[in-house]
Amino acid sequence: MPLVHPRAHHPALLATVLLASCGGEGARPVDDAGADVAIDMRVVGDAGPGDGGSDLGTGGADAGVATPGVGPYVPAGSVYFDDITGRAAATNSSAITAFMESTIPPNGWGGFGTSRGRMRIDFSITVHVAPEGTPKRSHVAVPGYTYPGECDGAPIPLPAYGFAEENWMTPPDQSGPFTGYDCVDFDGGADCHILVHAPYENRLYEVYHGTLRPNGTFEVGCLAVWDTSAPVGPTGLGVQCTSADAAGYAIAPLLVTPEEVQAGVIPHAIRLILPNELIRGGTFHPPATHGTNSTGGADTLPYGGRMRLRADYPLDTLSPGARVVALAMQRYGLMLADGGQIALTFASDRGRAVRWADVGIDTDSLSELQASDFDVI
Repeated sequence: MPLVHPRAHHPALLATVLLASCGGEGARPVDDAGADVAIDMRVVGDAGPGDGGSDLGTGGADAGVATPGVGPYVPAGSVYFDDITGRAAATNSSAITAFMESTIPPNGWGGFGTSRGRMRIDFSITVHVAPEGTPKRSHVAVPGYTYPGECDGAPIPLPAYGFAEENWMTPPDQSGPFTGYDCVDFDGGADCHILVHAPYENRLYEVYHGTLRPNGTFEVGCLAVWDTSAPVGPTGLGVQCTSADAAGYAIAPLLVTPEEVQAGVIPHAIRLILPNELIRGGTFHPPATHGTNSTGGADTLPYGGRMRLRADYPLDTLSPGARVVALAMQRYGLMLADGGQIALTFASDRGRAVRWADVGIDTDSLSELQASDFDVI
């Protein structure tokens, strides 16, 4: 999200710029903290490479406890489902992808992030389904991670045996009903996303930097509550509003699941993470509603930009599972959501009936894709 990528080594810095207020009347579904408040243009933490992990055991499966969610969470007509196959490439598309490839290590941190710019996959985030009647928990704000006027204050339904984002390939502690929400390296600034879908109330709760302390204190950096009964349009939660991601997007609809790969169809865009140097600074374009003080120049991808895999890419060179992902990249593209070092975010398979190994996907399954294999839209 806005400050650090999963498993980053250091907390991020903050820089505040006075801009137009976040959102407006009706922009957020519940519990908006108010309008006419200055927002933050944030530094996104890129400090650590990290890897996702998929073979990490199982979650609770009994009735009334956390179960992995199913997509796409928001209705047809949402920006995440836009077919971009026929859209023209940006005039500087080639310049952007060339710059990405020119900055790979050891001379820079470009490309698609870690490991000499390779496109890699992170498997750290889970979307839980909260059964009807799940008790809601109030939370306290975390200084430096909560942004007045941009974060929601609603209590959050936390299903038993759920868990926060997995960090450092460390399985969550599920020894008790709520111990899994005690996020590893929370105090070190880890992203610690907690995502809960409550279909009975048409709500998707997405937390950036959250943890449930052993003493019962629920600490939350920024909460975005999405109304899942209405399509998400190009203004999201409101122009100048962030979310649990820097660009202001919902995270859950952009996560690839093993069930989608097994079915052979991923019907949505995919969450993209890039290093700060490769994100255009001081700007964003619809459907992004927020930006950061990232450091990229004019020939870098802005928040709101998409990358589309070229139609002439030789798909037969990919494994069957990777080919399914590549087809989605050609039709729906990659949506730049946040800053960090691991390019793609897929859903954790913890607690799912289908595992990533079952569909032949691991962290390097798409590592042969280069920036120049994409057009910037």
